[in-house]
Amino acid sequence: MKWPALKASELEESGDLFVQDGNHGEYRPRPDEFVRDGVPFIRAGDMREGRIVFDSAERINTNAFARIRKGIAHPGDIILTSNGTVGVVAVASDEYETFVCSPQTTFWRVKPDAKNLDRRYLYAFLRSPEFRPQMSALMNQTDMAPYLSLTDQRKMLVRLPPIHIQRRLGGIIGALDEKIICNRRMNEILEAMARVLFTHWFMDGDGDT
Repeated sequence: MKWPALKASELEESGDLFVQDGNHGEYRPRPDEFVRDGVPFIRAGDMREGRIVFDSAERINTNAFARIRKGIAHPGDIILTSNGTVGVVAVASDEYETFVCSPQTTFWRVKPDAKNLDRRYLYAFLRSPEFRPQMSALMNQTDMAPYLSLTDQRKMLVRLPPIHIQRRLGGIIGALDEKIICNRRMNEILEAMARVLFTHWFMDGDGDT
């Protein structure tokens, strides 16, 4: 049995999903409105290992934030890069209550009362072999840099198993993601230790101590 698929726009109409592109146009923050402490302004470069690295993000002041009308994201939102570097996916942690998505990004928000869509499953699906070809087919329609418009994103299909299967799949894949991240960080620590030992033994001339 093949599970049904709905367009993102249909999931919006059913009240399960909300898709919105990043802040752009006349409401974009001006250069003088970027400050040391303020509301995070998330770009593609701030997304790594499926997470938003808020420490690296620029910030905007309260005047800029008050003017913004779209691209305001919240914890749990799934962020998708949609311009230039297309297809990087990350989930927002609860480190900040709100942040602003740059014009290069879009957020996919599973509604709190969604009945047909699980957030962890959607995060997995947006990285899946079924979703990726849809992006590839749409993002290179012009001679300009790769771009996935909001209109095109709303046309994209999301495969929908029954909700209890979505939750199970989301939980399993989420646990595997965490394991992969932990292993990668452990490897980085071990590589750093190896470099220190190499330097100590062979570069500093202490190999016989």
